[in-house]
Amino acid sequence: MAYNNNATDKVYQFICTKIRHNEWLPGERIWTEQEFANNLGVSRVAVRQAIDKLVVLSVLKKKQGSGTYIQENDPIVLLNVPVQTLTVRDLLEIIYFRATFESSNVEQFIENATDDDRRRLEACCEEMSQHIYESDLFYKMDFEFHRIIAEGTQSGFSTKINNFLSEYFISHQKQLYAMIGPDIAMEYHPMILKYIKANDAQLASLLMRRHMEETAKEIKKFIHENGNITDIKGVS
Repeated sequence: MAYNNNATDKVYQFICTKIRHNEWLPGERIWTEQEFANNLGVSRVAVRQAIDKLVVLSVLKKKQGSGTYIQENDPIVLLNVPVQTLTVRDLLEIIYFRATFESSNVEQFIENATDDDRRRLEACCEEMSQHIYESDLFYKMDFEFHRIIAEGTQSGFSTKINNFLSEYFISHQKQLYAMIGPDIAMEYHPMILKYIKANDAQLASLLMRRHMEETAKEIKKFIHENGNITDIKGVS
């Protein structure tokens, strides 16, 4: 498993470096999976995983029958940080940042979201409640809830930041579920949705901030009860 993660990171960082140095420009087709495997000495599975992560971040775009192309060269999503490296302390710092970031997004969502955005958010919240004990599905829908809010702000910057942060959480969703479970999300998401539907930006924003703060509190509690854990990949 460690080899696969390291190999995926190697491909991920190689692509990001090529784009940052303007060696591969938006609109250009990148190497095939086999070319990556041959040149970097990794498996095609590792190549595919790295490419899929960058597709999620809108850095790359796959075109059926044509190949994979550079879509974005935004520095936000091209930071030189291995996608699999995340400590519990890192996680807490991200959540503290999200407390401000997400609460602001809620306000902008209420102001700018379309009716379709609102319907998708409601459907996502309902689907979360149906998969509360299925960790993989639950956290995918949890991330989707926040992604819909970010997109509904109509701010490309907010969407990119959200996608970048979510990439780290998605990589470790099972560990996060073990650490904090679904209860906080299921307590706060319906309330946030309720006040979004009521167009009450102040309360919806406040609840989003509390949601993030309670998440951080539960992670701290987990650390206290389980010792000085530094790497969430070690959480079981």
